Amino acid sequence: MCTSPLFLFAPTGGNAPPDYAWVGYAIIATCIAGALWASRKNQQPLLYMFGGFGLMVSLIGLLTPSNTEATPPSIAPDTGTVLELQQCTAERDSLLDILQKSIARFEQMANNKAKVKRVNKPASIQGKVNQVSALAQYKYVGVFRHNLAPVKGKNGKWGYINRQNKEVVPCFLKMACTLHCGLGGIQHPEGLWGYINSSGEVIIPYEFEEVLAFEPDRNQAMVLFQGMWMWIDQDGEYVREASPEEIKARKKV
Repeated sequence: MCTSPLFLFAPTGGNAPPDYAWVGYAIIATCIAGALWASRKNQQPLLYMFGGFGLMVSLIGLLTPSNTEATPPSIAPDTGTVLELQQCTAERDSLLDILQKSIARFEQMANNKAKVKRVNKPASIQGKVNQVSALAQYKYVGVFRHNLAPVKGKNGKWGYINRQNKEVVPCFLKMACTLHCGLGGIQHPEGLWGYINSSGEVIIPYEFEEVLAFEPDRNQAMVLFQGMWMWIDQDGEYVREASPEEIKARKKV
């Protein structure tokens, strides 16, 4: 707020108390009288001086807001403070509106997710029930590898199922093993062993008295053929004879 001494002479008071308003009127009256005298005497410099000074005092009085009621600054803030408070209120309302919309959106997303869960839950439970019902017909279900798992039927025979619980190899085998390197050892009802692949096809025929799992580091398996332990590849071809140490170690496994 301006504190210039000229406000003491403002007709409307400005920052001056109402008792001093007569001082401003007296100055204006004096300027008018001086201007009339200078006009009659043809004294243009004095005319301009009195006229300009009176006009200046009048403009200061008109442009200065009236403050006839003394109000403590803490109770009546200035214009800048009022604008700042209005701006803060608008920003607060805007932030609250954004926050409310965000909360509503999150609640809607949560509700939609809950609806999806409620819709899928019965189907999920039904799927598990179906899976349990499908596996209940077997006495034993082995580990799934390469999309197949060995199973033992209620007839005591072995076969294979896929992950859709479909029986790929019927339960007629004497024994079925978990697949390693894509091949699993199987025992024919008559007693000889061979190997089956992940499609359920006999890839190495039944001709061995005993077989072990294929080893991933060499893609070979040790088998007993006509009383001799040997190594074969995934095509069933002979690789080499097994050493006594290998035979001893394998038999311990």
